[in-house]
Amino acid sequence: MTNLFTGPIPASLSNLTLLRRLSLGHNMLSGYVPRTMGKLRALQHLHLVDNMLEANDGEGWEFVSSLSNCSKLQLLVISYNAAFTGQLPSSVVNLSTTLQILGLDNTGIWGSIPCVIGNLVGLQTLGIFNTSISGEIPDSIGKLTNLTKLVQHKLVRTNTFDGWKPLKVDYPLCISCKSRGTNSTKHRKVEEYIFP
Repeated sequence: MTNLFTGPIPASLSNLTLLRRLSLGHNMLSGYVPRTMGKLRALQHLHLVDNMLEANDGEGWEFVSSLSNCSKLQLLVISYNAAFTGQLPSSVVNLSTTLQILGLDNTGIWGSIPCVIGNLVGLQTLGIFNTSISGEIPDSIGKLTNLTKLVQHKLVRTNTFDGWKPLKVDYPLCISCKSRGTNSTKHRKVEEYIFP
């Protein structure tokens, strides 16, 4: 929801312990996401798309670790926050197994997809296009039987993955990538998914 809010996200929001959805997208919020977000144990959706939020290798990612306390989390989208930089923390794999959408698109995040990404068994969409995430897509992604969209649009220009081999999956998986198409007959279509 667009309200043109500015400034940092108030840490006091963490006192709303029964809050299930927090949608602060399309504003002008800045600074770090409060590390106390994990106090929102009933939280299901955290939608922070299109702001000016920050993170780097030294600070700003602590909220991801705290969100491991949110056992009902289904959606985490920090897309379109250009100042969100630094290495993708390995703690992302400790998020709830109920997580369905993880949107990291159009950020300055770099690093590789954690090798134990398969822990996020509920994941349906992983959005990483227009980031600097690179390396091999780990085999454990084959454990994500609910994953239907691995969004890495404009791969050649923005994401560099090594070892493009057919993924070990037994279900249809849409890999969004204009330049590469699909990697095996198990990947039945290519489509682009843009987070709202």
